[in-house]
Amino acid sequence: MSGESFLGLEVKGYTFKCLVCQNPEFTQRDILLNTAGLTAFDMDWANKSSDGAICTDCGYIHEFAYGSNYRWVRWKR
Repeated sequence: MSGESFLGLEVKGYTFKCLVCQNPEFTQRDILLNTAGLTAFDMDWANKSSDGAICTDCGYIHEFAYGSNYRWVRWKR
């Protein structure tokens, strides 16, 4: 579709591609990092999270720690 925007990732200045299918387009989602201690006390909301990049082609989920050397980029087809 012409004009539709997609998210891509750059890691250390390089275009990141899906490790399974080499697709460079992703959707972004927070991923909760559960710990047994906080889950036992029903405090999952206090757990840390990571940045998820979900491949728009095969659905493989890539995970990045917040603050690491990557950035989201937006482009149009």
